[in-house]
Amino acid sequence: MIAQTRLLLERTLPPRLGRHAGRFLRFGLVGGSGVLVNNAVLLALVEWLHMPPVPAAVVATECAIISNFVLNDRWTFADLRPSSSRSWPRRFASYNLLTLGGLVLSVGVLALLHGVAGLHYLLANAVGIAVGTLWNYGSNHQWTWARRRAA
Repeated sequence: MIAQTRLLLERTLPPRLGRHAGRFLRFGLVGGSGVLVNNAVLLALVEWLHMPPVPAAVVATECAIISNFVLNDRWTFADLRPSSSRSWPRRFASYNLLTLGGLVLSVGVLALLHGVAGLHYLLANAVGIAVGTLWNYGSNHQWTWARRRAA
């Protein structure tokens, strides 16, 4: 099913976007698992440990970032690892730093929608995660798993 979806996307999207279709689909699936990790940690921190939603979202997001890095490194961008000049610790550091942008976006949206608009914190969190996704994919594809450039 993943291969069929990838082929459909490659055929319907412009060539430049079509090349990213399979990888973006895998990135989305990994992101979906990250949403589960994020919301499970957020729910536990808020409901069981009585932590306020915004700081709890920061902790939950970092847990999801770690989980997503491992899955993206081993699956989504596995074909780019051999052509990257970055070691595993450097890729992890790069991924973590770049996804801080996604964290700022997602937690900012959560704070705005929950604190200002009164939206339930889990729904506000889902919207925030969606906002950070494009930044996370684009920036990490460009820098964390970038192919070595010819000297």
